[in-house]
Amino acid sequence: MFEKLDSGKKTHNVIKQILEAIESGSLRENDKLPNEQTLAQTFGVSRSVIRESMSVLVNMGIVKRRPGQGTFVQNAGDASVPIASTKTVLWSYLEELGKVDGSIEAFFARLLIEPVIAEYAAYKLDNNDIKKLEGLYHEMEEAVRTKDVERYHEADLQFHLYLGKASKNSVLSGILKDIIESIGFEHWDSERIWREESKPLSKSLEGHREILDLMVKGEVERVREKVEEHLKLSFYEHMS
Repeated sequence: MFEKLDSGKKTHNVIKQILEAIESGSLRENDKLPNEQTLAQTFGVSRSVIRESMSVLVNMGIVKRRPGQGTFVQNAGDASVPIASTKTVLWSYLEELGKVDGSIEAFFARLLIEPVIAEYAAYKLDNNDIKKLEGLYHEMEEAVRTKDVERYHEADLQFHLYLGKASKNSVLSGILKDIIESIGFEHWDSERIWREESKPLSKSLEGHREILDLMVKGEVERVREKVEEHLKLSFYEHMS
């Protein structure tokens, strides 16, 4: 079911092989994965690589740890995001993440930290912040209308960076900026992720609208949930 890794981005490749096994049916819902030591021997990697890979899969809602029992493929009905398929942009994300050392770790850190920063920013939001975020949203909206993928990508990044600035906390803002820079988006082929006619582009725009509306309404706890959902779903939006 799994192949030993020779070289390359090992965490990226462990994740990809496990997802391929789920997609092919070699691993089914509620199946138990081999233990950490067995997976490390099978892939020919260290146990720390397996732990990192499992942490990413757990946080993406693909597998679930059951204390005292092991790690299992998540039931689709309980998953926080749709189980991956060949019609998702997940594969493109994984390959782009694999281009930059530390990129997967940075994305994982972003998934943990940005929702908390966004929640804090919602407490601190003022009219100037709303105006700035609305302007960035309309920039994305116009980019979708004109099918300008690069313009969308840049406005998208600036929207998320501004969430850090809106927190009015220079440390939080700096942390988010450093994490996003560490992902290495400048090395990505953005058209692989945001294709002109794709549902992910429209769905991403919709997600930004929902985040902004919740912030304006002062629904701070839902802001945190929505940002986390938005970041997760960026991996999984189905292509038409």
